[in-house]
Formats: sequence, structure tokens, C-alpha cells
Amino acid sequence: MIHPLLPALIELQQQDGYLRPEAINELSVKLKIPANQIYSVATFYHAFRFKPSGEHQIKVCMGAACYVKDAQSVFTAFSKHLNLQVDQDTSEDGLFTLNKVACLGCCMLAVAVQIGQHIFGHVTPNDVPMVIKDYLRQVKEEHQENTDHFSDQAHDSQIRICLCSSCRAAGSAKVYHAFKNEKEHFGFEYQIKEVSCHGLSYRAPLVTVIKDGMNYHYDRVQPHHCRSILSQHFMPVKTIDRAMWKGHVFFDTLYKRQQCDHCLSTDNTLDPIIDRVRLITKNSGITHPESLSEYQEHGGFEAFNKARTMPPKAIIELLQESKLRGRGGGGFPTGDKWQLAHEASGNVKYVICNADEGDPGAFMDRMLLESFPYRVLEGILIASHFLNANAAIIYIREEYSHAVNVLKKAINHLRTNIIFDAFDTKYDIVLFKGAGAFICGEETALLESVEGKRGIPRKRPPFPVNSGLNGYPTLINNVETFACIPVILQDNGEAFNTIGTPSSHGTKAFALAGKVRKGGLIEVPIGISISEIVETYGGGSEEGQEIKAVMIGGPSGGCIPKHRFDLPVDYETLQQSGAMMGSGGLIVLDERDCMVDLSLYYLRFLKDESCGKCVPCREGIIRLCELMEQLVSVQAKSPDLLEQIETLARHIQQGSLCALGRTAPNMVLSALQEFKAEFHAHMQGCCPAGKCSDLTVFEVTKNCIGCTRCAQVCAADAIECIPLEHANIILEKCIKCGACRTVCTQQAIKNTSTANMPSHQQIDSENSETLTLRHYNPTVHVKIIQVDGVDYPFIQGKKLLEYANEYDWTIPTLCHLKDKSQSAHCMVCAVWDETLGRFIPGCEQLVEKGHIYFTESPRVVQFRQEALSLMLNRHDFSCRDCSVKGNCSFLNLLGEYRVKKTTAHQTYPDKVDGKYISFDAGKCILCHRCLAVSNEQLTIQHRGDESCISPTPESWNHISKATAVAISEVCPTGALGQRIQ
Repeated sequence: MIHPLLPALIELQQQDGYLRPEAINELSVKLKIPANQIYSVATFYHAFRFKPSGEHQIKVCMGAACYVKDAQSVFTAFSKHLNLQVDQDTSEDGLFTLNKVACLGCCMLAVAVQIGQHIFGHVTPNDVPMVIKDYLRQVKEEHQENTDHFSDQAHDSQIRICLCSSCRAAGSAKVYHAFKNEKEHFGFEYQIKEVSCHGLSYRAPLVTVIKDGMNYHYDRVQPHHCRSILSQHFMPVKTIDRAMWKGHVFFDTLYKRQQCDHCLSTDNTLDPIIDRVRLITKNSGITHPESLSEYQEHGGFEAFNKARTMPPKAIIELLQESKLRGRGGGGFPTGDKWQLAHEASGNVKYVICNADEGDPGAFMDRMLLESFPYRVLEGILIASHFLNANAAIIYIREEYSHAVNVLKKAINHLRTNIIFDAFDTKYDIVLFKGAGAFICGEETALLESVEGKRGIPRKRPPFPVNSGLNGYPTLINNVETFACIPVILQDNGEAFNTIGTPSSHGTKAFALAGKVRKGGLIEVPIGISISEIVETYGGGSEEGQEIKAVMIGGPSGGCIPKHRFDLPVDYETLQQSGAMMGSGGLIVLDERDCMVDLSLYYLRFLKDESCGKCVPCREGIIRLCELMEQLVSVQAKSPDLLEQIETLARHIQQGSLCALGRTAPNMVLSALQEFKAEFHAHMQGCCPAGKCSDLTVFEVTKNCIGCTRCAQVCAADAIECIPLEHANIILEKCIKCGACRTVCTQQAIKNTSTANMPSHQQIDSENSETLTLRHYNPTVHVKIIQVDGVDYPFIQGKKLLEYANEYDWTIPTLCHLKDKSQSAHCMVCAVWDETLGRFIPGCEQLVEKGHIYFTESPRVVQFRQEALSLMLNRHDFSCRDCSVKGNCSFLNLLGEYRVKKTTAHQTYPDKVDGKYISFDAGKCILCHRCLAVSNEQLTIQHRGDESCISPTPESWNHISKATAVAISEVCPTGALGQRIQ
């Protein structure tokens, strides 16, 4: 079922801290997999290292919420503290290795940093020495930090606290143990209980005291608050303990140690707004996450027992009536997907829970798995029984170590419970840890990963419900979708169906973070306005600031400006507005955030995360990054730079093979549409937000009162300030991080580069056109297809290139080799599908009945020119001594489409000579033709902009003579040439 390669690689890295070449060779022999194939897979995933690492791993979160809180400055501060040089990530003493990580799932505690298994929240550059010191102290005391034990026996008096990852980052584990120590030392009679997360992260650590039928809630509790809290509610039982306790309380009061304010309520409502709609987060702050008995006491597994008695058709109808749509991004109707999986033929079927929550700025899945694991598992079990599945797999991010531990315990409890008796004895729920690849959130890439391969999205159809894991029908839903299943089945959808919109019922969990007062996990009705989320749930802007926009839907989403906050949050409206629901990340921005900078941030993320298969995504995003980097630099800009950016973004959107590529430019396009003035300001050398360092100059105005706060937070020591005197910024030292401006209560630090910035009114009047989202669906009769205005008979299973050969159309090719599977990389054979509204690869795409195609329209010609231009940017274009000079199919296509090189001179690796083959990386355009004939002696290694052709490291001599002849004959650019012996 699960291929052993990735689990084995993860185990090797855990043992040695990196993947030793000797260990890989041993694994190659053990698994009977060529070493170059193992390297190809391992280099695809960011979690794997190929050089020794330090004893402790420091991971600085670079998710969107942390990025807007200046995570880069925190990373720089760690690097400076550890005395790391350029291209060095491990300290000289071998104690720490410093890395960036896409997201830790603690967005409301930005900036978040993980060291070992410990997460620290709200980290600033000045906190770095203290964080490292605190971590080393915690490692020494780690044996005392055991919170695994819990008792199902209830107690009238309780102290409840959440110990999820985000609450731990806020310090809840320290508070837990402070209460535990006081109880053991003074003999108090109360139960210290770990509970599921309330989601109110801005109040964490949040402690609830249950006493005499009353609930007392305490916010932001620290260990030194514990005695103050206990003194208000409890007294030790024994006389001597009571006397000692009174003495301690007396001295605490005498020395005026900090007290802790509390709020009193007669029920368990922590926040009437947050708590008014709870379906998938029901019983938050009440039940222990790992207690199966508590979950069952509150109705847990009633839905599963009910589903066991229901025919599949009834379950399908119930889900279809509920209008539940996939909560992972695409929004496909869940009932329809379950029906397709049920109808798929075959006796072997699988269920997969996609918990690979990779969006920077999203943490819903992590919180649900850590706090409500049984609700998610119940949904998985219902799906497994519904399909009579052979097994279920939870594909979870490697970074979510606490969630993994919680799930392991919960699954073990289920294995020993009668619940598993409903299945065949071979059935099980298996955890599969990902290895750091955002693209594996795409369901077919996830399947490739489980099968021990590089996470490259598959061509669809066939869809996973028909041909999924190892070719068997596979039902894949994400964490939140599975959590909704028992909610719906328990009462036949009564509660679920009363919430939401006509097209989508229920609630949606959002990770609310960024420049907002009340960050955390919120569960809201679908259809709620953005304004209500930001203002009512989020508490509005931070003090003294003005909200500017929200980013919604992660890297594939878009930005919504403040003047459009009345929009309802539903699938259709967001898509029509250039954004998308996504998995549920919602980042609030204010005037200190630059939309150009944030667009570039997401592009850089996607550039690194691209699987590297197709040119529009791999090379297109690289080029789009280069154009955006020109925009934020001081260099002279081409007058049509913004037009180049938009044109390329549209081509990436319309020509990429998978959803990641097609949605990669969304943030750029929506920001360009909604914030025209900001983009035009950058054209004139100004960054209004003061975020782009090359276009920013900070100065202190006369409002300065000499409080010295700016000097205290400046990591570069660039501010001279004497108390009560006017501060001064030393421009030569200033790194323009903006930390000084953030902490200034007088708004005395301004960005002076905006002095000559064009007005919003001027830009808006010059660019008054609005975003037009065209919906494509024109078709012809189902028995035919139409190509360039001519009707042809529809033939099932036939590709457009096969039609072209039969009817003498002209569709150019480059990467395509007849009868070989390596195709659809270059997109030179692109054809416009008017019905789908995007370009498709003629060499690979099967024709669809009733579709309308164009093979030679101006739109198609322009796109092919773009694809060739992007490949040429990778090529050194040095033809004088090229082995295929005069017979270069690539050069012939460049001439036919009149394509010129657009990038400046680049530096390429030296030419490599093997025994029978030579490789010139400067000429390689990654067309993949060589892979199709290499008999697996060549592979693609790494991904994104680092993708490259390679055998096993340093083993070009191992390429056989026959293979050398074959690959040199198919290489269109002379990058691979046969050596004459």
C-alpha cells in the first residue's frame, strides 16, 4: 500500500541528521531501487539534507503572517547571533542549524520559531538571545515536561488549559506545570486538565477555573500568575499546608507580585461572538483531545454507528442535500465525490485524509487534529465503512510533530475499542509524514508521494476516485471536510443545513492572523462578510493603524481591498473577485504592508515549490519573479514593465498543467488590479508602505519625544537616541526593516521616499478599466470537436497531436517523442481550448467531446513564443561550437516564432565529461527528452528553479555507451553529447 522509500528516508535523517551517501547506497540495495532514483526523490523534498546538521534545528517561520511581521529580520538576527557566514547554516560548535520553513501553523503568534520540538511565539530580533537560552534551559528540564498523562475521572474543581502547539508557543506548558507543582507542593484538591483549543490565540495562555459551578477565565496567564489565581479559589486541605500557603500568598501580596485579572461567567462561553457557531469545533475548551470516553460522552461516534446501518445511497443523498463542498480549496461537492468513489469498480479501495496543510498563513488542520482528533477520525471511519475501504491513510506535514503524536495516541485508543470491530481485521488507519513539498497538497501529487515518487501532479483524467493509490479507487478529502461528516450524519444535517448559503451550507474554519487585534482559529458561517470577520471576530486594526486589505486563499488566492469588505465569503463570490476560499488562511494587512512586496513574496514561495514539470510554471514563475524584482529595485525600469508582468502572469495562469501553476499569478493579478497606484509608485521609485528596502528611506520627524523605543528594537544599531531628545537614523547602517516605525507610538518615523509618489486619483483615472473575469464554456455538438472553425468527428481516447498527424494540421513539438511517456513539458505544442478557457498540451491531452480548439490563432502563437522565450532564458545561446549546429530543432523553432533572448548574461556550471557522454548545463532547457530514452540512468533532481538533469552524484562515467548514443541523438540543444573514444 505505502511505498517504503519516504518513511525510510525520514528515518535515516532522524538517525544521522542528514542523508549520508553510504546510507543511501545501503537503502538502494535494501529496497532494490537505483541510487539515482533515490536521489531524485530525496532532492524533491525540502525536508531532506545532504550535509551534516547541528544538534538542534532552528526553524524560523516564513509564512505570510510571520512575513508581514518581519520574519526576515528575526532570521537575520539568529544568523548574526550564531555568527553564521554567507552560505553557512550551522554554527561552528555544531550546536544549531538555522533554516527557514514555509509555515509552522502558529500564524496568530507571528513571528513563530521552532527549536527542536519547542515553538516560541511573538519573537522579535531582540528576543533571539533569550529564546536560545530559554530553549537550552527547557531541554535540560524536558523530563519534567511530561503532560502525556490524563485521567478520565472528572473532578468538581478543575483548572483547564490548552496544550496545542500555538498555546504552547504562548507558554501554556509552563503554566500547566506551575499549577501542577503548586498542587503537589501544597496538597490542593483540583484536577489539572488539558483541553481542546478554544481558538482564541490572542488570549493564550488561557486558563479556566471550574469551582462551585462557576467558570472563571484568565487571559494571557504566565507561571508567576498561578498563585494569584489559586488564592482566589482554593485552599490546601491540610492545616500545615494551609499555613505555609498563606505565608506565600502574604509575601506575594507584600511585594506586589503581579496579579491576574479574570472574567466571570456562569457557563462555558469564553467569547459570545466566537462561540455562537461551533460545529466542527464543538466542545472546545471542555474535552481532553486524547480522551475517547469524553468524546463519546458528548455524542462522539453516534454518527459512525448510524452510518453503519445506512445504505450508501442514503449517505450520498444526505451529503448532497447538505451542500458540503471540499474544504481544501477546490470546493468540489463532497457528496458527488463520494458517489463517484462508491461507483468506481474494484474490490480494493482506499481513503486518504489530506493533512498536508502547506499554505503559508494556514493552521486550521493542525488545530483540528491536535484538539479534535476523534471528530476527524470518525469522519475517516465513516468514509472507510461507506466504501468498504481496505485502509485509510492520513498524509500529514512533517512539521506538525505534536499533531502526529496526538493522532498516534488517538488511533491506538481506537484500535483497542470495539469501533474497529466494524472492519475487516486487516483494516487500519496509517499515518504518513510528508517531507516538505507544498505541491503535495494537490491530491495526485500526494498519491505520487505515498507511492515513493517525486510529488509531480498526474494528468487527469483519470481522477483518484477511479484510479488513485497504486491504481485503485481512492477517496481523498481534507481534514476539515472529514470533520464535517459526523456533524452532518448525527442529526441528518439539521444544524449544518441551517447555516451558510443556498449553494454551500455549513461553516468554514479560518486562520485569522496578520495586522488584527484578535488572531486565532475562527469558525464562521459560509456567506459571512469579510468586514464582519475582520471587525467583529478580529477586533479591527491594531492601535493607530488602518486596515488596507486581506489576503485570502493562500498563495493561490488573492487580495481583497478594504472598500470591498462587504463581499460575502463563499466559493463563487471569491472566485469572481480574483481570489478563492482556499483552505482558509486569512491574513489582514494594514498601510505598513506593500502589495508589490507581498505579491513577490508569494511568487518566490511558489518558485521554490513548483514541481518543475512544465515550462509555464517552472520558467514562467522564475521570469515573473525577475520582473517583479525589477519593480522593487532602484534600477531603471522598462516603460512597459507592468504590461510585461500582466501578460506573463496571464500566460502562466492559462498554460500551466496543474492547479498550482494556474493559480500562481493570482496574487499578482489581483494586487495589480486593486492597487494600481502602488504598482505605478514603484515604477517611479517609491514604496508607499516603506517595505521595499531599495525604495525606502526612513527619517525621524519632529513628533519624536525621545522615548528610545525605536533604538531599543533596532537590530542594526542604526538609531542614535538619548532619552527625551530627538532620535536620529544613521542611514548607512539602516537595513530598512521598519521595526522602529512599528513600535513608535507617536508615528514619528516616516518613509520619505513617497514624497513624489503619484496620487491614487491620478493612477485610477489613467487606468480605469476593471478586472473582467471571462467564463469559458462554449461547446459544439457532443459527437464532434471543432478545430480552427472546422468540425471533426470526436474519437474517444485520441490526442490532438494524433488528429494533427491524420488531418495535416501544423502543431509544433519539442519535448515530444513518439511512443514515449515523457511529454507535456515544453508546451510548444500548446493549443487553446475555448471550452476550458486555457491552453492544453497537444501531445498529451485527450480530446473532449464538444470542445472547441484553436491551433494557430494569434493567442496561440503569442503563447508559444512565450514558452520558447522562457526556455531560451535558461539556455546560454552560444551556438558557435555547439555539437548540433546546423541541425538544432530548438533554434529552428526560435527562428520560426521570431523569439529573442530577454535575460542578461548568466553564469552556468562547467561542462562535465563522462566516459561516453558530456553534459553542458548551459545548453539544457529541461525538455526531458533524454529521460525518456535513458533507461533510468538519468533523472531529474531537485525541483522548481533548482531542477536539473543528473545521474547519481558524480557518476557521469556510469552512463553506458548505448545510453549515451540514445540520449545524445534525442537532445535538441546539444546539451548532451556523445564522446568519441
